[in-house]
Amino acid sequence: MSKADLHIHSSFSAHPSEWFLQRLGTRESYTAPEIIYQQARRMGMTFVTITDHNEIAGSVMLKEKYPEHVFTGIEVTTYFPENGCKIHVLVYGLNEQQFHMIDKLRTDIYQLRDYLKQQELAHTVAHATYAINKKLTIEYIERLFLLFDYFEGINGSRSRIANDTLVDTLSALTPARIDDLYRQYRIEPFSDTPWIKGLTAGTDDHSGLFIGKTYTEGCAETPEEFIDRLKKKEISPAGRHNDYQGLAFAIYKIAYDFSQSRRNVLSSSLFSSINNFIFEDKNIGLKSTLMIKKMKYLKNGRENGISRLIVELIETLQSNKELTTEERLTLLYNKISEVADHLFNMFIKGVEQDLIIGDMLSLIKRISTSIPGVFMALPFFTTMNLLHESRSMLTVLAQKYGSRIGKRKKRVLLFTDTLDDDSLETILHNVKTCSLDTYDDCTVVSCLPEHTTPANTTLNWINLPHIYTCTTSLFRDHPLQFPSVLASLKIICDADPDEIYLATPGPVGILGLLVSRLLHVQCSSMYNNNLEEHMLQSAGDDGFSMFAREFFRWFYSFTDTIIVPTEEHIHILEQSGYEKGKMIVSTERFKMNLLDYNGLSVAAKNQPAV
Repeated sequence: MSKADLHIHSSFSAHPSEWFLQRLGTRESYTAPEIIYQQARRMGMTFVTITDHNEIAGSVMLKEKYPEHVFTGIEVTTYFPENGCKIHVLVYGLNEQQFHMIDKLRTDIYQLRDYLKQQELAHTVAHATYAINKKLTIEYIERLFLLFDYFEGINGSRSRIANDTLVDTLSALTPARIDDLYRQYRIEPFSDTPWIKGLTAGTDDHSGLFIGKTYTEGCAETPEEFIDRLKKKEISPAGRHNDYQGLAFAIYKIAYDFSQSRRNVLSSSLFSSINNFIFEDKNIGLKSTLMIKKMKYLKNGRENGISRLIVELIETLQSNKELTTEERLTLLYNKISEVADHLFNMFIKGVEQDLIIGDMLSLIKRISTSIPGVFMALPFFTTMNLLHESRSMLTVLAQKYGSRIGKRKKRVLLFTDTLDDDSLETILHNVKTCSLDTYDDCTVVSCLPEHTTPANTTLNWINLPHIYTCTTSLFRDHPLQFPSVLASLKIICDADPDEIYLATPGPVGILGLLVSRLLHVQCSSMYNNNLEEHMLQSAGDDGFSMFAREFFRWFYSFTDTIIVPTEEHIHILEQSGYEKGKMIVSTERFKMNLLDYNGLSVAAKNQPAV
């Protein structure tokens, strides 16, 4: 069986689409065509192509050098003239004359489609559910179903849910559905059997990290025969989907390549040497080796924890040179998580001291100094958001076309900060009263210190990695437990929630709120007036009381729905600046059960009518 990664970018792709890379002023890729060819062949690709954005030079160069294994390719940026919705179409086996004609026609997707059909050029729609310029809707996805017969079934830079939803939707097409779409949009279908789609796959690699790990299979002896198999829909997609970690490291690798190309101070630093070792498996130079030894034997101090973690990372990589790219990146993510935890620990200890003495000015200053830790985590936040920003559209598409994603029971996560041995069984009993005819999977998410064992339960429970306990007088009745942010992100993302509920506005609740925004899932919160009153009474300081009130209003403002006990609460909270339209009162269908913890409360409830 022949293989080809049908979506790869080279150094001939000039303009990046990612915001972070645009701000840095980098190219879209720094991978040379020759490197792509050698890497693809090492990964078992029978045939190789390059699909730069609106540029054919790289693939032509490679085709001339390796005609027996290479065919030309390009990623065309085209537009729906109705609203300027941007679409990417991959085209293969074209010559330079055809490329120039495509470049002229690509401003109108209808003209482009007609030309590709007339010229019998092999092509496929790339990442069809990705809203490139935020103008993609279900209507334009359905127009694509009529316009084209070939789609990327696995895009190696997109999430599994995005890829699977598209494939499921395409497999649900029938002659009757196509007829309905034709009556609605009056677009002539591509072929006589437009409900049968050809599916391709490619990594959409820009960094050189994942070449050949997502690919298209087909029986062919030559590049020309492989292209012919594609046009006859006698091919199939295979390989990896992406996640937020892989996308973040790909962007990081491009930024690293950019620093190397400039030959600046950064490119000759210790961290550049570390990057050489991580991304390119190069040995670390003598100067960097001496610096690492110095770091290893530093006396205890503020930065020693970070130095230790960097040394551990380097030594682990040096002693495990056979690690795959995926294994290296997992190791790197874990170490970055540990460094972020170390910085956060230093930060929160200082904040705790500020709370004890009531120094609000110092607290505000300390928050501003936490930026390095936030900056380390930021790339993972942005890539998680990017991969899931089309989630609501995918949900509608799945439901409309009856895919397995649309049919599955919802997965619910309930985040709570007030979970302990005495309360666990009662809380989980209340969670169990969620409408299980609606939900297959209702899981409680909390954060207990290591080696803490909760009461036995038959319900699902996730305990996030614990890194710190805050025991100031404000929380003496129920200390706040802080989870590791990056380690927790991985666990929660793997749980793949469809909906999130927040029982408390503590560290775990805040993390639940953050994840709901990054995953673009519905988020409901239960207003906890007992907790707010307890904090205000314990503060004993007007400045902190005002800060606490603003914090509660900020927290609840980011949730989609606020569950309150009575209509009176809606009136009171509206007077305090809460958005009335977000608040609903618990009903017989949505019961809130408040459990008291010396002034603190936790809530568990049934699913509200939406």
